[in-house]
Amino acid sequence: MRVFLPLFPLGIVAFPEEQVNLHIFEPRYRELIGECRDFGNTFGISPYLSGKLMDIGTEMSLEKIVKVYREGEMDIITQGQRRYKIIRFTKVVDQKLYSGAEVEFINDRNELASWTLKEEVVHLLDEFSGILQVEKNLHNGIQTFKAYMAGHYIGLSPSQEYQLLSIDQEEERLLFIKEHLRRTLPRISNLHEIKKRIMMNGHFRELQSPGF
Repeated sequence: MRVFLPLFPLGIVAFPEEQVNLHIFEPRYRELIGECRDFGNTFGISPYLSGKLMDIGTEMSLEKIVKVYREGEMDIITQGQRRYKIIRFTKVVDQKLYSGAEVEFINDRNELASWTLKEEVVHLLDEFSGILQVEKNLHNGIQTFKAYMAGHYIGLSPSQEYQLLSIDQEEERLLFIKEHLRRTLPRISNLHEIKKRIMMNGHFRELQSPGF
């Protein structure tokens, strides 16, 4: 089923079930978030990478407005819901300031991934965090671990994060993370840069949306 979804294009990838903290300052997105607050609407974060709006994005719900500033800027907490694919993009929605798109939600099948594969990935994550001395726990145990949980914390580039977001099956997502970690672990050289990227996640980020 196709629906129309307000869009917040950003130079980041948001994953389903992920909490994303944002600082909202542009008038068009203050309007969008105001409507989410007043009417319970959701919106989409569509990655804008290398000068291009990507087809796959994540529907987000507004969980909490943490702070409203004097000029109307906001610190908000959002939560990833479902993935979607853009069918038709609208640069400026009629009588609104923000963009939108006709989208089709992707049916994420909750198929069971190989237990052995999950064990391998969790072991590699423990090794990775140990080398980097990362305090954040990169998983919550094998039983409930999902590939998306590690997406922002293993040094993936934005394009690699988008590649992970675009994979439809959990087994394939776990294989993607496993291969990345197996390539990365023997040759981690720039520890400071990777750790800096990891520690950025969770803060309220003032991200400039692209001007279409």
